[in-house]
Amino acid sequence: MEGVSEGGGEEMKMVGLERLEESNMIKRIRYILSALAIGLLLTSCKQNTVDGIFIDHTLYENQSYAVNKKLRQLIHKTLEKDEKALADLTKFWCGGAAGCYDLGFIITQIILQVDWLHLCQVFQPSA
Repeated sequence: MEGVSEGGGEEMKMVGLERLEESNMIKRIRYILSALAIGLLLTSCKQNTVDGIFIDHTLYENQSYAVNKKLRQLIHKTLEKDEKALADLTKFWCGGAAGCYDLGFIITQIILQVDWLHLCQVFQPSA
């Protein structure tokens, strides 16, 4: 009889370990899902279009929220014909290579949307 009770105790330990493993697995899954939700929330705060100007993925994905916000502000101000914003936009840190190509594309889109004569006056050297 003693052998039977010992075997039953081992089975109870095994069942307890299985439940503990299931509980740990559920916690891990919850942690992963929470991390994904937070990541999605943080990346969805960044915007890749501003007033019809498209920010391509290389520049957009490699920016923090604060940098993306600054870029969006510069784009918006430039579209409102703010000369200082245009100058700041041309000096904006793009990260090199493809990011700078994307910044050039942004500036090209702005030029196509803004009044050409106004831009010529902005870039005309002072006498």
